Parts: sequence; structure tokens; C-alpha cells
Amino acid sequence: MKNILIVLCLITPLLSSCQNKEKPSLIKDQKIEEYIIEMMDNHDVPGMALAVIKDNSVIHKGYYGKESLETKKPITSETVFKVFSLTKTFVATGVFQLIEKGKLSLDDKLSMHFDGLPSTWQQVTIGNLLSHSSGLPDIRQLITELEDDSIEDREFLALLYDVEMDFATGSQWSYNQTNYILLKMLIEKVSNSKFETCILNRQFSKSKGGSVLFSSGSNISISNHASYYSYDKESQAFAPKKDFSGRKNHPLAGLNLTLDEYIHWNQRLDNDEHISKETKTSMWTPFKFSESNRHFLYGWDVYTVNDYDSFGFSGGGVSGFRKFVDKDLSIIVLTTGYKNYSIHDIMIERIAGIIDTSLHDKDAVLTEQVMGTYFLNGPDQDYQSIVQEVKQNNPGTHLEEVFKSIGYTLFFQLDRRDDAIQLFKLNVIEYPEAYDTYGSLGYLYFLTEQYEVARENYAKALELNPDNSYSERRIKEIDLILEGKKE
Repeated sequence: MKNILIVLCLITPLLSSCQNKEKPSLIKDQKIEEYIIEMMDNHDVPGMALAVIKDNSVIHKGYYGKESLETKKPITSETVFKVFSLTKTFVATGVFQLIEKGKLSLDDKLSMHFDGLPSTWQQVTIGNLLSHSSGLPDIRQLITELEDDSIEDREFLALLYDVEMDFATGSQWSYNQTNYILLKMLIEKVSNSKFETCILNRQFSKSKGGSVLFSSGSNISISNHASYYSYDKESQAFAPKKDFSGRKNHPLAGLNLTLDEYIHWNQRLDNDEHISKETKTSMWTPFKFSESNRHFLYGWDVYTVNDYDSFGFSGGGVSGFRKFVDKDLSIIVLTTGYKNYSIHDIMIERIAGIIDTSLHDKDAVLTEQVMGTYFLNGPDQDYQSIVQEVKQNNPGTHLEEVFKSIGYTLFFQLDRRDDAIQLFKLNVIEYPEAYDTYGSLGYLYFLTEQYEVARENYAKALELNPDNSYSERRIKEIDLILEGKKE
């Protein structure tokens, strides 16, 4: 009996320790689950799959809503999601696999790989394509031809040869689909295989049949494929979202995969199985634009939360993927639509803050909470009372940026322009010494062509901050507009 008591005394602290370590994890998991349900309710998200990977382990994975509103089939582990422009991170990884094998270099000029290009195109490098610094004319003006598979890639690009460059190569950032048509062609040339085969064989060689594939087009039948929806404000209902078709769309937005395949791909990336640690560092190095401070990597974007950089991308306004490399944290959010506005980036950053308090953005969290409580219910509300109630519920919190963020969301995302202007006017009343409240109000008046009152607000912003060159430029622009109206 004495020996048993000794063992129990030794075990009890260990059990207590294990319970203490487990409990915070369970609490965080519950908070994530509650938050996901809240966001799905607030934004009427039809379907979602979400995963959180921390220290190379999946600490949260969930499936929510419907794979199809028509069939009512639920989202499951078998659901195949189209990731839209997130495809570009897989393309970038494929390019760096070829760089690692010595078949390509970031400094390679297009003239090294393709004959007959216009002289302005020849100096564009692979690094320019990946960083969207090429300045090449964008294919968005050739949508009909983009969807026509009878037109080969080279013939398709030739339609742009006589179009002027958008800017000097390497000087600026501009999201450009032409870049990824060329990257597809480069991958095919140096790998001596089809683009799709190269990506799938080198990044998904152990995938289950039907769980990852390339496909573009709304009318293509894929087993267990998620349907995508846009919200029609007039009918107040979701309608199927139009999707671009054709193989030329594959490097732009054509990858389809299950959440599990995405998780496994990310784990292989973390384990240096796709490319080495040194090559990843190269891929995640900011490109140096000669005339811009834009932070962008090679095929990946940079998102900063509380001074911590994370790397990732988004796709179609419905999907997001982010790696907080310093925190060994990755988050995947795959949705099939939304009622109000795109939420994947908001969700990624909120969940990151739940997992790691150093990533908790207090203003962003409060902004979304206030939006969900007060501003998603529609117009015709007493905004002055709302502002006062929010202030009372958050004593000591400076809310200027919160109300500004909400105002811009109302204006740009929800097209509730009058509501946004009303809120910005209240923001000026609440923070009369903040020059940017006047500048923000002036901006909305400018966009709605109320130039005189826009000028008044920009003038007040300049008075409060004489170094405010932006307001000064806007005033000059408005004066030219008003002079033109007089003539």
C-alpha cells in the first residue's frame, strides 16, 4: 500500500501537468470553433474548410456548411476546392524547384528561352515575372481568347506584342496574369513535360486519385467538387459564380484539391521536401522595386501583423493561405462564397491571434466585432447612438482607426456610400484634432464627386498637418476639376 501511495504521489503531479498543458489547447480550439461559426453566421458563408498547422502538427481541422446549395451535400474531407489564384504559390514553388536543379535562374531573361519576342519583352527576367514587376501588358483585355484552347500560348501572347508596356520593367508592382502564362511556358520548356504533369508529379506525387487536379470552367464535372457562389443583393440570394474556362487558366487559377492534400503539401514544404530551406529563403526574399516600396516576394505576398511578417496569397476572394514562418504556424481557409465581403484574410489573422497572443490585433478584432454587431444589419440605423455605445463598451480605447476601417468597408465592400460618409462625419466630430479623419472624409466626398466639400475637408487636414502632402496634391487636383467645370 505504501508503494502504491508513493507511485500515486509521483504520478499525480505529472497528470496535473499534462492536464494544465492540454487545457489551454482545448480552450483555443473551442475559441476557433466558436469564431468560425460566428463568421459563417455573420456573412452567410455557404461552405468552408479550415485547417491550422502549428509546429508541423494539425491542431485544428474542420468542415462546415454545404458543398452545394443545390444538392445540400455537406462539405467533407473528400470535398475538392478550387483555390483560384492561390495556384500561383504552387507555380512559384515549381519554378524554384527548377531553379534548385540549375535549369532556371531568377536572373534569366526571356530572350534566353524564347525567340521572336518584342525587344521590350526580351529583358524581362524570371524574377520579374514572379514578382509582378515585368510591366508587360496584361491579358485581361483578351478574355475571349484566354478561354479558347484552340489558340496556343505563344499565339495568344503574340496578340499583345504591339501593346505598350505598362511601366519600366522592375520599377513597380502590378498584379499581372501574363506573367504566369509565360511561367507556364518556361516550366514546360525546361521540364520537357506538360505544366500540369510537372506540378502534380513534383509536388503531389503521393496524392490520392481525384483529390488534386488542374481544371478550369464552371461546366466541368469533378467528383465532390465544391460549388462557388456570389450573393445577389437584388434577389437577396446566392447564385452560381461564373468561372473562367480553358487550359491557359491553369497556371493562373486552375488548381483544385482537398483540404487534406493542402495540409500534406504544406507539411512537405515545412519539411524541405519540395525545396531546400535555402531555396525557400530565396523564394521568400522581397523583390527590390526601383520606384516602389511595395513588399512582395517571388510569387508570394507579405502580410504584416503586429510587426510580424507572414507569407501567403489569396484566391478568388474566397480562399486564403498564410505562413507565419517565425511562429511555425500555417493557416488554410477555403470558402465557397460570402454575403457581405471577403473574410478569409480577416479569419486567418484572427485565428493567428487566438493561437499566439503576439499576433492578436486588437483594433482588427474590435472592427470585425463592431461590424457584426451593428453594421451588417443594413442601413437606416442611428449611427450616432452606435458610435456612443461602442465608445462606452470600450472605455479608454482610441476608436478612430476602427471607425475608419468600418467606413471603408461600408463604402467599398458593401456599396453603402451614404452610410460610410455619415460614419466618417461622426468620426470627425469624435476626433476633431486628427487630421486623417478629415482626409478620409474628403476622400469619400471626392470619390462621390462632391468636390467642394471634399476640398474643405482636405484643407482642414492640411491645416492640422502641414506636412500632409497627400491632401495638398488632392486639393490641387480638385482645383483643376473645378476650373474645368467653370469652362
